Amino acid sequence: MSHAIKFLSLQKPELEYEVAVRGETPANTVAELRKQINKLSQLYPSEEILYSHLDTSDDLSCTFELLNKINLTLAEEVFDKNTLNRIENLLFHVYHRINRIEPDKASSDQHSQCSELYKNLYDKLLNLKLKSVDPLAVVGISTDNQPLPTPINVTVTCEGNSRFPSEVVKLKYDGKSCVRSFIERVNEFTLARNISGSKLLTFATEFFAEDALHWFRSVKDQVS
Repeated sequence: MSHAIKFLSLQKPELEYEVAVRGETPANTVAELRKQINKLSQLYPSEEILYSHLDTSDDLSCTFELLNKINLTLAEEVFDKNTLNRIENLLFHVYHRINRIEPDKASSDQHSQCSELYKNLYDKLLNLKLKSVDPLAVVGISTDNQPLPTPINVTVTCEGNSRFPSEVVKLKYDGKSCVRSFIERVNEFTLARNISGSKLLTFATEFFAEDALHWFRSVKDQVS
């Protein structure tokens, strides 16, 4: 199984480690760290760095703290596909980090604890990914096996069209709240107003915000 890391998605502490383990002094800013790792990762791929020269105790402490943060996030039963992909990338970072540590007797227990926690979290991640929902996959969703609300017959006039954008805004979705609830609201909205999926997509930038809007802009050519 590949454990390829998307380095530019890592945060500053993880970037500092990735630079340091490759033998260079980490820069002060995230932008500079990204430039460093972009170069170093090509010279020294993760799978070719077999051992860490960093302090074992500090390395294990940081790794354990990172695993606990991931554990807290997964405990919230995350179903957003993008969030789960970011967590998986972070776990790939942890995977290589743990494997490079050669524990002594004093650190053997903590190393084993980190290894076991990593395995448990990755198993949980895989289970959540099976249930994950793409935040933008809201148009054309099959509802054959779901009870549908009774459609409301609405005659759309010119005046109604002028109100349509303002009504769409009420569907606001930022990619962080419950996507299933959002999908249900979208389905009810389109049925009640007899709106086609293609018509709804023309207003996507009105009801998507933050992470969801960023994602839509990156894939809109594929769904428009």
